[in-house]
Amino acid sequence: MIRDQRGQAAALTLVFLTVLLGATAMVLDVGSWYQARRQLQATADAAVLAAAQELPDTATARIVAADYARRNAAQDVATSVTISSGAGPNDTISVRASRSAPGFFARVFGIDSVSMSVSASARAARVSRALGMSPLALNELHPLLHCVPQPCTGQPTSITFHHPGSGRRNPFAFAYVNIDPANVPTLTAQILAQWIRTGVNSFVPVGTYQGSSGLTYLTPEIRAALEERMNETILLPVFRSISGNAFAIVGWAGFRITGLGNTTQHHWVIYGHFTTVVQQSPPDDYRDPDSGEQTVALIE
Repeated sequence: MIRDQRGQAAALTLVFLTVLLGATAMVLDVGSWYQARRQLQATADAAVLAAAQELPDTATARIVAADYARRNAAQDVATSVTISSGAGPNDTISVRASRSAPGFFARVFGIDSVSMSVSASARAARVSRALGMSPLALNELHPLLHCVPQPCTGQPTSITFHHPGSGRRNPFAFAYVNIDPANVPTLTAQILAQWIRTGVNSFVPVGTYQGSSGLTYLTPEIRAALEERMNETILLPVFRSISGNAFAIVGWAGFRITGLGNTTQHHWVIYGHFTTVVQQSPPDDYRDPDSGEQTVALIE
């Protein structure tokens, strides 16, 4: 006698459907949790990159990291911030971000939410090469390059043109230098004006560069270029010493132009103030001087 197995088949079908629906529900929830964790990691990465730009000012960096995470997270995020020393003092910031993600279909199995935690670290370092540098070399002795932290940003100041051979000890002096000798053997007013407008379109390392011996005054082309950059930041090479017509470039400084002095061609003044500059450049070992230029990068 053959027994009727329709009831058993229905029961097995119900079991299999329950398992299938449960597995599908878990896949959907796990997918949403994975996406939430990726968003949390992106928030942590962005927070440390933003905060690292404030280092070595640890107090401001902590505030920026926490505030950035709070404003850019999809939900409330708990953060802990740690600042440490790597190549230099207080040059590394780490953020650990945590949040809970709700379960939807997983609640059928008693999982209301899951906790997730991510971490990110970024380091601020001096740059070994600068991109977009102008040809106006600034004296390292300028007093506003020696604040703590350096430089004194936002304070009105001026720099005065002195052609090579004069004013070498003047801390406010600057001069024309050839920052792309491989491609430009001889400086012209047109080349200097173009570099002022756009900066050199290559990474320029620290080193020795020749000053301009033929151009020793403010030409109409150079004045026009500076006027186009009014209320903008240009990147100035910073020189430590001069030997003959050779300038030892040791760093860079951001300078926001606010005006030009009404002086003679051979002694003219640029007014403005120093700013910090963040470069996309390979980091250098910790070194002096710190003229406000740096690069930040994720290290974890």
